[in-house]
Amino acid sequence: MPLKVAAFYQFASLPDYRELRDPLHAISAGLGLRGSILLASEGVNGTIAGRAEAIDAFIAELGHGALFGGRLDRLELKF
Repeated sequence: MPLKVAAFYQFASLPDYRELRDPLHAISAGLGLRGSILLASEGVNGTIAGRAEAIDAFIAELGHGALFGGRLDRLELKF
């Protein structure tokens, strides 16, 4: 099973970051990802590892999913 590591961040207004934590954790756990993701009112910063397809699904969720509503559409990514 090939693994992939992704480091990402974006400065964005996330005044609801506290409410986003549990759903974001559920998404990442459901995909079997490991790592750390920091949410704050100023944005997101994280480094995660997992199956390549799980990483791709997670990054797509951040950028285009309902949880963030398009607020993270300019993620800076490193693989």
